[in-house]
Amino acid sequence: MRPALLTLVLWLEVLTAVVALELLAFPAAVRLVLWGLVAVGACLALASTAELLRGGRS
Repeated sequence: MRPALLTLVLWLEVLTAVVALELLAFPAAVRLVLWGLVAVGACLALASTAELLRGGRS
């Protein structure tokens, strides 16, 4: 997968997860775990974006 497309997919995943967490009713423990996964996805998306902005892989 091309890096730019991967970055877009990562950001869409994070956005979708945040919207789902806000709209769906989950128990508190499940929400905590899911927010942790969203944080990991956001970190990956930021790292991928930074790599693209530095002109790394194209």
